[in-house]
Amino acid sequence: MKECLKRFMEWLKKLLLLDYDEEVAVHCIKCSPELYEDVTEGFPTFVITKNDKGYSPGDYLVLKEYDAELEALTGRTVRTSIMCIEEENEGLKPGYCVLGIEED
Repeated sequence: MKECLKRFMEWLKKLLLLDYDEEVAVHCIKCSPELYEDVTEGFPTFVITKNDKGYSPGDYLVLKEYDAELEALTGRTVRTSIMCIEEENEGLKPGYCVLGIEED
């Protein structure tokens, strides 16, 4: 019940503060089973990915679990919100970014 109330309040906040001129994008990427588990268990998470999709804070990022051994998607997905983005850091390869995400 507490979780339902929390989700309802988040939905209500989004509804009341919705800016109809603002577009929110949804991006999909593959992720490891370890990252999938971290996100679904509520750990604060950062994702390093190619910066080729025009990511912005407030956009949604759908993580699709990928099994490298089977070379296939598992079918499990989780939707997250992009909280922040770091594009320029001396530890990043050119063309990559760090996304701070939170399960939606």
